Order: sequence, then C-alpha cells, then structure tokens
Amino acid sequence: MKYVPSGYLWQDAERKIYSKSSNLARTGVVNLEIGEDGTPYYVQSLYKEYGISGKKRYDKFQTAVLNTVSGETKIYDLKNVPKEIDAPLTSSVASSMNSYYGKYGKGWLNSLFAKDDVKQPTSNGIYSSGAVTPLMSKTDELLYFTDFTSDDEKQDSALGYSLINARTGVMEFYRDKKGMMDSDGAIQIAEKIYPEKKWEAKMPILYNIEGTPTWIVSLLDTNGIFKGYVYISATDSDILVDGDDAEKTLQAFKVKLSLKGSNNKNTSKTDAKEVSGKVKRVNKIVIDGTETVSFMLEKDAQVYTISTSNNVYSMFLKEGDQVSFDASISSDNPMTTIDDILIEEVTPDKE
Repeated sequence: MKYVPSGYLWQDAERKIYSKSSNLARTGVVNLEIGEDGTPYYVQSLYKEYGISGKKRYDKFQTAVLNTVSGETKIYDLKNVPKEIDAPLTSSVASSMNSYYGKYGKGWLNSLFAKDDVKQPTSNGIYSSGAVTPLMSKTDELLYFTDFTSDDEKQDSALGYSLINARTGVMEFYRDKKGMMDSDGAIQIAEKIYPEKKWEAKMPILYNIEGTPTWIVSLLDTNGIFKGYVYISATDSDILVDGDDAEKTLQAFKVKLSLKGSNNKNTSKTDAKEVSGKVKRVNKIVIDGTETVSFMLEKDAQVYTISTSNNVYSMFLKEGDQVSFDASISSDNPMTTIDDILIEEVTPDKE
C-alpha cells in the first residue's frame, strides 16, 4: 500500500482524503476495508456542519473512499457508496448518534429542564472507546449495537438499545416495556462468579433466547485470554449459566430457563395433555448440583426436560425407552418442562 495513515506528506491517507474533501468535516479515524478483488481501501466518514457551531448534520453524512494503491479518492453520498464497502459510516458516527439521541431525543429544552426519558449509552462495546459493538444482521449488513441506561448511577436497568445500520445510517431504538438489566449490571454479575480469579467480563451482547432477552458475556483472564461464556437473563439475574463451550453453555441456559421460567416471556400454553412415545435422543447435564434430563421422542420435534429431583428414575432414561407423561406444550417454545414421567420397565407401578 502506498497511502497509509502514517505515510509521509502526500502519501498520508488522511491528508490525501482531506485534499478532496476540504469543505467537509471529518469524524473518527480512517478504517481499512478490502474490496472484493483484494484492493485495500481507507474509508473516512464526512459530514456537513450547522453554520459555525460545528454540530453534525446527521442527514448530510458522506463517505470518502481512498484506493491505497493508486491514491484515487472518491466522495460518495451514503446511497451511492459501492456495495463492497461494508461500513460507509464508521463507529465514531454511531457513537455520536447514540449520544445525541440519548440527550436530545425529546428536544433541547427537555434535556435542560424536565429531562424526561434522557438516557445515555453505555461504554461496554469494543469499537470507538467502548461506544459500540459491531454485529452482522441476517441479511449480512453491519450494525452497531449499544444499550442505554439512566444517567442515575444508582440504577442499572436498561432503558433500551439501538442498532445503527453502518451503510444507511438508519438508527432503530428498541425499548423493553417490562424492564431489563443493562450491560453494566451484566458485567458486574459475570465478574462475581469467580472473584478469586479476577477475571474480567467483556463484550456483553444482548440476544433473544427462547423469547427471553439474554446477556452473553465473555470472561477473560488477567492476560486477556478467553476463559468462558456467561449467559444471564436480562430480566431475572438468578437465571445464569457459565461454561467454556459455547454450544453446551447455551443448551444448559435453555434448560435452566425452561425449568425456572422467565418474567419476560410471552408464550401461549395449551392445557396439559398426555404424551407418549419412544425416546430417540437423550441428553443429561448437571445444573446447580441437580441432574437434568432432556429428551426427544420419535416423530416429535419437541424437547422435553425433567429434573431428577422430581423423578429419581428419570436418571435411568435411555434411547429406545417407551415413556408417557403429561405436558403443557407452548406453541412458540421448542422446550417443555415436565414434572413426572413413566418409563416402561423402569418406573415402579403405583399401588
């Protein structure tokens, strides 16, 4: 590459971009992106200012794209940026948008006096000094994620979260009506699991697992080496699971969620009905010192779960067993918890 941020004089990438966009203000640092043909580009977010105030015009962002080999620099409106550029708007722009929305979402006067719904973004991300975390959508679009909290330091409840499209600049804000903990609270809980090891909780991401908002946090040791995952229900901090295997930890969390339930799930349960069939898959894990058995039946996609504390004979369940039990199945939940089970030739006959 001929043009780089540390280049000499006119081979400096930022200087080269400025020479083509001196009528626009810059925000953040230049980002390196690789084109589909392998060509490296430096990308810089640009914007117009309101008069002499220096305030950003969020409807007037543009993007500079510098070919680091040839030096060719082009300035695009967002809608015209080549598709091979994933992030025409850098994380610095997303950070600024979040801060502005949190403070002035209901107007300038409200931010000074009533301060109704004034909120601030957390700083637990990995880009732009912790301001945002990048995510990929189902349609392969880059999004910047941030959760918002109250400006009252004594509160740790999330007031919502935002997703900003790095290509279009569209910001969407989501609010949970029933309330949930913010990422600061999730980090504090995760770091208390092994206080003697002094592990740090990093990069909290909010997911929807079985209809429940869930924080997934990474644990790192003092050398920054990854040690495990922590899954925490954002609406019930008692529903928590940690582990070093992503798939097993997720499965354990789903089971615990199913056993304990959640105060933020919207499921429609039918009346209990009798279920019977032949067991085709069995999985056994230990949660909080108690063995939990999950199983599936032939020609049935539902996952049934029972604790051995409810039925001690369930620990002997194996593939091929013929079983029967009562279950209240949720139409929108693939997992169902049952309280009792009859295993042919295992469970004693009730007198």
